[in-house]
Amino acid sequence: MPENNEQQNPATKSSNSIPGNEKVNNPIIGSYQDFEDDEDLDDDEDLYYLEEGEDDLDEEDEEDEDEEYDDDEDFDEEDEDEYDDEDYDEEDEDEDPQANLFNQLASNPLFAQVQQMLAGNASGAEGLYTQARMMQATGDLEGAAQLYLDAIEEEPEHAKSYVALGQVLMAMDRPEDGQLYLQRAMEIDPNDPSAPMYLGYAYYAQNNLEKALEAFQQSVNLEPDNHIARNNLGYAQYLVGDLDNAVESFTVAGDYGSDRAYYNLGMVRLLQGNEKAAWEAYQEANDLDPYGRQIEDHLKDLTAAQEKYPDKATLLQEAYDRLAARFEEEEEEDYEDEDEEE
Repeated sequence: MPENNEQQNPATKSSNSIPGNEKVNNPIIGSYQDFEDDEDLDDDEDLYYLEEGEDDLDEEDEEDEDEEYDDDEDFDEEDEDEYDDEDYDEEDEDEDPQANLFNQLASNPLFAQVQQMLAGNASGAEGLYTQARMMQATGDLEGAAQLYLDAIEEEPEHAKSYVALGQVLMAMDRPEDGQLYLQRAMEIDPNDPSAPMYLGYAYYAQNNLEKALEAFQQSVNLEPDNHIARNNLGYAQYLVGDLDNAVESFTVAGDYGSDRAYYNLGMVRLLQGNEKAAWEAYQEANDLDPYGRQIEDHLKDLTAAQEKYPDKATLLQEAYDRLAARFEEEEEEDYEDEDEEE
């Protein structure tokens, strides 16, 4: 909760500018239902959401778009002559495919038509919110933030714009500002599990682990079957040294289908000296993550754990070596599959 509730809400300032030069005060946010897919956080369940600098909050949409452009990404240099008519530029090979996709999408006249169509289906704050979501999906976070502020100015209680603005501010590496919006959200709707969920990320980004733990615990209390919140709670418990409760949180999150939670459970079991249970957990992780998508991030966790628990470095290194070998095997298989397709 902001210390001074009498401070002016930035959304109501006459300039209606994106908060930045001055500290954001007394913000408001809203509903959980409008962020149906929490899988956009799944790759960062262990609080890497901010640490890895993820700017995109609509990963599922991007994955669908990426599939549409697979053919462009699989361009074979040996067939350049066949693509001369398409003005293929070799210099584009070094560019970020994600950025290229965003640019292609945003520059397409159809995109602008879709924006107008969606915004036209709702007036006022809802229309501004829809445009902001579209802009956010293309990576224009500042533009999206401004539109969310416009929506809030249009309708001061437009909950969806507040929650989205809080997320965008965190993605812009401004967790303190995002924190204030999320704290205000919890005042407005204490039954919304998304507010404490994202508040936990904001606290983590500020290295306030105790507060992050409290926020994740509150999110779990409100939505017990959310495996992302439970995994994050377990990770916060691990970070503060509460390994027993971390085991419980990871176990429940794994039961709800979180592969990342089983990786974390394996690591914590090793720290407790229970190798049998650790490898059982890693086997569960393997079953849920057959292509090893979560391994690369977990290797970072194991490295950090060796520094935090040097007396367990040998066990942790063994886990690291096994998982790294599996990760390399999966990558080699991916390359072989790509060669066969070409």
